[in-house]
Amino acid sequence: MKQTPCQPNQKVIIHPGGYFATNEKIFISTLLGSCVAACLFDPVKKVMGMNHFLLSSETYKQKGSGFATLTGRYGVHAMELLINKMFKLGAARINLKAKAFGGATLREFANGNSRMMSVGETNMRFIREFLTKENIPLISEDLGGTQGRTIYFDWRDYSVYVRRHHPVDLSSLLEKEKKYQEGMKRHQDTNGDNITLWN
Repeated sequence: MKQTPCQPNQKVIIHPGGYFATNEKIFISTLLGSCVAACLFDPVKKVMGMNHFLLSSETYKQKGSGFATLTGRYGVHAMELLINKMFKLGAARINLKAKAFGGATLREFANGNSRMMSVGETNMRFIREFLTKENIPLISEDLGGTQGRTIYFDWRDYSVYVRRHHPVDLSSLLEKEKKYQEGMKRHQDTNGDNITLWN
């Protein structure tokens, strides 16, 4: 995952696997299908950030928390990258608040096994569990459903504006999400449990 470069006072667009944090006057945007974006902000220190992640439905194949699974640990890694970048910009954990978006169930990712959660449902469950575990209030969300979303994170008051898309409009996004998920799986298969996480 990479910190997205930008110029001041511009809109930054995040792609699957990306994240961005800033203390400047910048709008952050992303297009979501099954992926989830966590929008975090510290209204006291005026730091904000967003990530864009996708987990495998295998994460929550069994009952209980998915944090111990490999894909679950990738979700933790995605969140920690964003949070730690915000800390470097002056944010304080006690001030952090969250908004979460995405997690749609799209036909191309739907699984025929009704006992297994879809990729979108997996991402929704993960972000809620992570924020609860880290004591970060989730003050707003627009999760689930069957439509993709473009979201805009506003630096002025930390509002998030949502524009919905019909599945027919999401062919390029679906292709990106599939490639991202396939690449993540290849990386996991190659590296096994070699993931470094930090608090």
